[in-house]
Amino acid sequence: MKKIIVLFTIVYLATAFIKIPLRKTEETDLPYNQTSSQSQIQTKNFYPKNLIGTPPQNLSVIFDTGSPEFVILSSTCSPASYTCRVHKTYNHTSSSTYTADGETFVEDYIAGSIEGFRSNDTVSVGNYTLKQFQIDEAQNVTGFIFKYFKTSGIFGLSYQMRNSTIPFFQQYLQQNPGSNISYAFYYTEKHGGEGSALFIGGYDPYYAVSPFYYYPLVQEELWTIGINCVKFQNQTFNISLAIVDTGTPILTGPSMLMNAIFQSLPNKGERVVDCSTIKQYPAIHIVIGNQTYTLNGDEYILQIKSQGQYGCLLGLKAIDLDEPTPNALLIGDVFMRKYFTNFDLSGKQIGFALARKDQERVVEY
Repeated sequence: MKKIIVLFTIVYLATAFIKIPLRKTEETDLPYNQTSSQSQIQTKNFYPKNLIGTPPQNLSVIFDTGSPEFVILSSTCSPASYTCRVHKTYNHTSSSTYTADGETFVEDYIAGSIEGFRSNDTVSVGNYTLKQFQIDEAQNVTGFIFKYFKTSGIFGLSYQMRNSTIPFFQQYLQQNPGSNISYAFYYTEKHGGEGSALFIGGYDPYYAVSPFYYYPLVQEELWTIGINCVKFQNQTFNISLAIVDTGTPILTGPSMLMNAIFQSLPNKGERVVDCSTIKQYPAIHIVIGNQTYTLNGDEYILQIKSQGQYGCLLGLKAIDLDEPTPNALLIGDVFMRKYFTNFDLSGKQIGFALARKDQERVVEY
């Protein structure tokens, strides 16, 4: 699964949480009307001062609630690889706190696969630090996971999955019982992502213009919650699960849902949208508990600027997920730009509140 490209710095507040302002980097090389398999929009969040090792090495990573591992490009990655040539890498030989782990790994993503070996070192995110935390050093990368983005790795924010390492914040919580660990993502659509923010250990209520409503996790691994249904025009679809994933820029659903929606859209589900027709796209309603979360056409259509061109892309896609979450929605950034989303690791729940609106709609990629 694989994200608004962002830069941010840590701001320590007087309250218990930290706020990390998010800002996009320069646009990528991916044209807005790309029609290949790479046309799946790869907007990504990354954190430029993820500190690894002693002395600390500053490396940018994608924050991904859809994966548990901490994967970083290794300095041992082949220089023949384009990915390794253009990205900053982690050099464990420069760290006095590095220890070898001895295991190898293979990780598969929608956008490609990563192979490498495991190491242990000191890792810090904001004021959260773990010693001898397991790092997956990537030596071989296939597909386009890192191709279009200036980021050195993937920082997993899910719960532990079968046979995976214990994720950073889950491990921190185990070592520091009683800590309030949560991460709240607030996205804007202003130029360069100005005003976007990540909050760790709480959130600023200024960014929510409605109460938060929380929903317990029904499966912890992938931040999965139960939902009542999806409504579109006069149809109701019995979808019972939704995965909330910062690693997914769009909204995906099973084929039986999305194909029905596509047939009612002016462009019949094609990736490129005629920007002049946006108002003709009907709303999609996701019912969770007693609340209905609505995405209007101009909210699930991405109005973008790339390589100096303006265009529009459909932020919907049909994906049939396997067990243990068959027929689930995959709720990504198009939803979280409208609804301020709090991933409560300590409370094993997810909360949504209507986000404070910004004024701009064009997003640069």
